[in-house]
Amino acid sequence: MSTSSVRSSLGGRSVVVPLIRCPSCRTRVKFYLSNTEKHEGWVFYRCPVGDHFWHWELEYIGYLLDNQFLVGNEAVDALGAAEDRRKELVQARN
Repeated sequence: MSTSSVRSSLGGRSVVVPLIRCPSCRTRVKFYLSNTEKHEGWVFYRCPVGDHFWHWELEYIGYLLDNQFLVGNEAVDALGAAEDRRKELVQARN
């Protein structure tokens, strides 16, 4: 079984966020950057086939934690990175 992931950095360390299969249609979830005025630069994850699976980055990380796709240090790092990124984006907007 192949797995996909998104890799980003947080304070010089690598953070991996798995791209799971959509629970509704089994298509691999993709990540996108919002370009709307209200949420410019925010990361979100969605099923490319339809709107039945869609989450902002922080909520997607929560979904991964709740369903044990992320555990241990990877979970802590991914959650911390998503929270820090959201705080930075909100501060930049204000």
